[in-house]
Amino acid sequence: MDPIDPRDGHAEALEFRAAVDELKQLPPLLQEVVVMHSQTSRHQDVADLMGLSRQRVAQMLIQVAQRSRSSTRSDLRMSVPSPRRGPRACESWRTLPRNG
Repeated sequence: MDPIDPRDGHAEALEFRAAVDELKQLPPLLQEVVVMHSQTSRHQDVADLMGLSRQRVAQMLIQVAQRSRSSTRSDLRMSVPSPRRGPRACESWRTLPRNG
């Protein structure tokens, strides 16, 4: 993902909304770990606040990262046309109406 220009409030809002949507796809306990970790970078702090072991917090954050990577890969597979349809798919994209 390209870095967002800090002056571009619209792009920042879209990225935030996408992050929240992705967070909502997680089970509640993983959501809580992610939110807690966003406020403190130490796994031990998250573990202490949630009554978990530091190792469990680390394991859960790895699980979240793996889910995120796999969903990103599946999103990419859905958005990239099949090589067999390449020219036809590209042609259909050119004819889509554009906003703005």
